Amino acid sequence: MKNDINSITISGNIGKEIEVKTSGSGKSYVRFSLASNKTRQQETHTSWLEMLAVNSTADYIGRYFGKGDPVCIQGEIKQENVEKDGTRYNNHTVFVNDIWPMNQGANRDENRSQAPAQRQSQPPRQDNRQPRGYNRQPAPDFDEQY
Repeated sequence: MKNDINSITISGNIGKEIEVKTSGSGKSYVRFSLASNKTRQQETHTSWLEMLAVNSTADYIGRYFGKGDPVCIQGEIKQENVEKDGTRYNNHTVFVNDIWPMNQGANRDENRSQAPAQRQSQPPRQDNRQPRGYNRQPAPDFDEQY
């Protein structure tokens, strides 16, 4: 097969506050974890996955999402080889192509410090995302170590 399919769709909650960073080449990116829960026979198992978004997707995530927000993510699995303290590790990261809020609470106002009652009284924001497929490019190599 010439081109294999590498696609993942997963839903869960964002694990920490989003911080958009800039690489040495000037591209914006964000790394965050996603907690995906599965309940079987009254027992809940949580899987934590590492996410990576770049350019306008990273800016969008940084602007509209935060810790605890339920989201659905479509992306690709990327294997990263990392050497730390002389030991080599293989990390699997989801390269985010698209992200959708799973509740209306994700349509946040730019100033997150505003009280919830004030946010509810304002009209909902227009979704300024680009059409699907606008950011399909391989993840750049970043200068920063994680």
